[in-house]
Amino acid sequence: MSPSLGSFKTLSSFHFGQPGSGTKIYIQASLHAEELPGMLVAHHLRAALEAADAQG
Repeated sequence: MSPSLGSFKTLSSFHFGQPGSGTKIYIQASLHAEELPGMLVAHHLRAALEAADAQG
């Protein structure tokens, strides 16, 4: 996805709940270099959403 040499970027999409039944959100982290707090929050939020989705 990157036009820069030596750079590799990916885009991941995660879906929770019943398709078409809820609000959609977009979460972005680590856009600029070493922005680790946002990535840490996104990591823990994903785990919490996966646990909630598993519980129904």
